[in-house]
Amino acid sequence: EMNAKIKQDSSSVDNINKATIQDVEAICSLTDTIEEFESSRDGSRTSLRKTLATGTGRTYYVKREDQVITTASTSAENSMSAMIVGVATHQAFRE
Repeated sequence: EMNAKIKQDSSSVDNINKATIQDVEAICSLTDTIEEFESSRDGSRTSLRKTLATGTGRTYYVKREDQVITTASTSAENSMSAMIVGVATHQAFRE
């Protein structure tokens, strides 16, 4: 039953996108609206740009109607592991 719901929900979501430096502002516009990210707002754009430019992490996001609605990133990547960080979903899309 759960798998059927996941499949149904995912079919209505736009594609998952791998972020580039050009996507930083749109992604940070989402995280700016989330209370848990409040303490990191000032440096979030700089940090995300640096991570994407150096390839030390990746960020993926989903857009709906030209708005980023969810995002997740990796950090401290190496050949064996990575930390998953910066997971955020727009309030209107949480259940």
